[in-house]
Amino acid sequence: MPKRLARGPDDSVFAPEIIETIARMIPCPASFRRFVRLLQSCAKTPALASLARLFCEPSIEIAWPSIVVHSPDLSSAAFKDLGAISTLAPKSVIISYAIKKRQDWEVVEGIASRITTLEINFERMTTDPGCCCDILDADTWAYYRTALASCQRLETLALIDSTGDMRALTTDFLDLPRLTSLTLASRGCNASTASPDMLTHLVTWVSTKPVTHLALQREVFGLRPNEPSMIALADAIASSTSLTFLRLHDVPLFSTHFLYGRRLPVHLKSLVWDPFQYGAWNNVQGWRNLASAIRHGPQLDHLYCKRSENFVGQDVAVLAKVQGLTSFQTSEFGDDPDRATSLRLLKLLGCMVYLKHLGLVAVCVDADIHRRIISVLGNMRALETLALDVAGVAPDEYRQLLMVISLSPRLREVKLSAFEVPTDVVLATLPLLNVATEGLLTMYWEGVLCKSELPYFVEAAKKLRNRSFALMPHPSRSARSSRRCAKLIADQAALLDVPELVQTIAAFVACPTSFLKLVAALPLSALSPPLLGVLALYDHAAVSSGAVAVDWPLVIVREPASAATLVCLRSVRELLPSVRLGYPLQEPQDVVDLHDVLYDLVVSLTLHVGAPMSISDAAACKRVMERCHRLSELTVLNTAVADEGDANWVGALLPAMPLRAFIYHGDVHSPLDASFVRSLLYYLDDDRGCTTLKLHRTDVDVAGDTTLLPALCAAIVRCASLTTLSLNGVPFLHGPFLRQQRLPPNVSHFEFDKHGLVRQLPNDTADLGVLVASGQHLQHVACDALSVAEPGVAHRLRQLTSFEYTCRPYIGSRLLLLLLPHLVSVRTLALGLITGPSYLSSEKVQFVACVLPTACKRLRHLDLSNCELSFRAMAVVLAALPKCRRLESLALDGSALDVAHVQGLLPLLGLTKTTLTTVRLNTLGWPLHDRLLLLRALAVAEPGVGAVASCFSSADRTACVACIQELGLTPTKDAKQCVVYV
Repeated sequence: MPKRLARGPDDSVFAPEIIETIARMIPCPASFRRFVRLLQSCAKTPALASLARLFCEPSIEIAWPSIVVHSPDLSSAAFKDLGAISTLAPKSVIISYAIKKRQDWEVVEGIASRITTLEINFERMTTDPGCCCDILDADTWAYYRTALASCQRLETLALIDSTGDMRALTTDFLDLPRLTSLTLASRGCNASTASPDMLTHLVTWVSTKPVTHLALQREVFGLRPNEPSMIALADAIASSTSLTFLRLHDVPLFSTHFLYGRRLPVHLKSLVWDPFQYGAWNNVQGWRNLASAIRHGPQLDHLYCKRSENFVGQDVAVLAKVQGLTSFQTSEFGDDPDRATSLRLLKLLGCMVYLKHLGLVAVCVDADIHRRIISVLGNMRALETLALDVAGVAPDEYRQLLMVISLSPRLREVKLSAFEVPTDVVLATLPLLNVATEGLLTMYWEGVLCKSELPYFVEAAKKLRNRSFALMPHPSRSARSSRRCAKLIADQAALLDVPELVQTIAAFVACPTSFLKLVAALPLSALSPPLLGVLALYDHAAVSSGAVAVDWPLVIVREPASAATLVCLRSVRELLPSVRLGYPLQEPQDVVDLHDVLYDLVVSLTLHVGAPMSISDAAACKRVMERCHRLSELTVLNTAVADEGDANWVGALLPAMPLRAFIYHGDVHSPLDASFVRSLLYYLDDDRGCTTLKLHRTDVDVAGDTTLLPALCAAIVRCASLTTLSLNGVPFLHGPFLRQQRLPPNVSHFEFDKHGLVRQLPNDTADLGVLVASGQHLQHVACDALSVAEPGVAHRLRQLTSFEYTCRPYIGSRLLLLLLPHLVSVRTLALGLITGPSYLSSEKVQFVACVLPTACKRLRHLDLSNCELSFRAMAVVLAALPKCRRLESLALDGSALDVAHVQGLLPLLGLTKTTLTTVRLNTLGWPLHDRLLLLRALAVAEPGVGAVASCFSSADRTACVACIQELGLTPTKDAKQCVVYV
């Protein structure tokens, strides 16, 4: 055994300066930490002593020569120590928290010269967007400019603006010598309007510096598309030889013109493109530019893009680049009623054999899509990280998913959120992870656990071998509440005793039923004042006779707000994400009262106008609506009977603000003036993102201005964001729009005079056919005359999923017989059939009955509510419906049938032998005796029917409920659930 050397005298120890030099030469962070902590006090320089103390500071993470400051909540001693270590020249100082006020910066000001990563949030001093006194003053902006100038080693900078006034910062920060990564973003309702000078300087910075990371989010440069400065920025990005990460999130000038057709940078590895604007996803030019950039660009590693199913239709070169990704993220998956786009995306995912990282956010998918997702995941053998945000997963699918996760050979991290799975199912399935591969180390599970369930979950997690679980608290509106929430969960505290935590969790429960159950099940002591206000709002809605409806988080106000309603809304506005308003407009004050409470929450407004308004009152309402900066949907139902010239107030009422949807129902006998057309032209500007335009029973007198109507028709056709267009009973547009002979490029729902309100042109069937044939993305068409003889019409009919047709006299029935065989993909069909000499003969009715089951094999919903058929004709049609194997609902509520007719017709449906679950009948004019006869006849004719839902008046309800119970029509466990609305 070697002899141990004796320790020399103290005066033989190196000087502290030499010890510091030796320490700075140690390459391993762990060895450096051990070395510094073992040194005696006399051997440390003041800087090393400060660094040794900072090792024990919880808000600071040190892996020398890198330092990460996680929080500004430092003690005064730590504050001084942090400034003292700047002489040690750390290579990297990362400020991981956001600088939101001066005090946050003063904590790290002493080490500013060594900072390499920094994020600054410019925030208003109040939350009122209408207040002007809270804008940051000139001294504050000068302070931030000086602070940035002191960071001469800064490499990564993120500037997040919530004031809308970031141009006051100037562009000096772009002159920092080492800056290579930049994020410019806006948050809240104030889109940041950067100066054109900043854009020019940004172009120079990207062109001349080795920029590696560029992210722009909601940046508005105050320019229009195709401006030279924007073209220059696109050129600079495309020509960069160092850029590896590019993010363009809701940048208006790039939303519909992705890089203006330029190629991707040659070394780009990660691309994030999120147009975000309504209608931008269906923009043909934007997607064409993106596909071209991917086709001719480098092989990406990571791609994030909503509506990624659009890649399926691209050529082989684009698909090869997408299938070569190793990281892929998409959202709004499942936002399609016919599942077609969901299946296309799953097909695309199944071909990504190199995928290592996958993030999927689903909107709303059914059980079949859930199973397909699980099947695709099971075939991804290279997957390492998985993030799923899918709502509505059944327990069986959850078990299958957990088994797939357990058997994935390379999976090491999983994050599951929005899984509304019962806690007992979660606890029962946790042991499945014991069979998982050793690579699976971390699993994030976001859920809501009550006081009694949390200990069981912790105990179940402890039984898993080599697993690390993180219980993630939902983010709250304040950092203090979020930290408190995390600490309480970590300490297994009594959750129900903390109202703030309960509110934080409850506010993020997506399902209205689950939210109400959660709030109602908790004791009052566990509810914060806003949650108590939610319960009061539900109680108020129950006694408001329909004036207020609550389906949390959606609140609908249908009448002018009473004092009680205003009190309830004030108490819950902290939790409300949005409000929809729709009520009879009596006085402008009705709008003002609600605006004072909900000015920043109103997203949809419906005005029922029953009497003509004065110009001044209309202008007052307009000013109120323009202050509702989130208003995106406006519906005006004008039933006012006006004399000639009295309808001019409508133009004065319409707000001059971008609207996503505009709907107007008027009186064709009260023409509007030219100001109405000018408002429509404003809404249809392609930069404003209008997706829905519906005009019903509306006429306009343009007073000799012959340019307005052609301009309006051209604007409609040119509007690329428009997806829903409805022109029913609109004489002033009937002929001019037909002569356009094409639809907007991305329209999917098209209705044109579906009830035959305007029949001025005898040969408009051919013109309408040309319009329909031009709609490449059509899914729904409603009309009263359509000729299948026009080229392309038959092809368009075969791709429709919804069709509505009302027979026009004489020619309408003949056209219908030619149309029906082509509706092979229709799932929803509404027919307005009339028997008579000029309509449908008995032979034609028989033909319709034969064609429906054979041609419309995918039919699920049939609406015959607008039919005026004889009893014999109706019997012929209904007798054929059992052959429609997928039919789920039938609407007959518009047909004038008496109890004898219904008793004879219902047995023809064979309710117990088909998939039909809903039948709607109109019995509002029937006496109570006849309604009870119907119920008894239904019980005898269809004994397997499980439930009957009634729409009787309150005076008849007791007798009807007693009759239902007497007949045994309440559902049993094994009975078929067929609901007949009577």
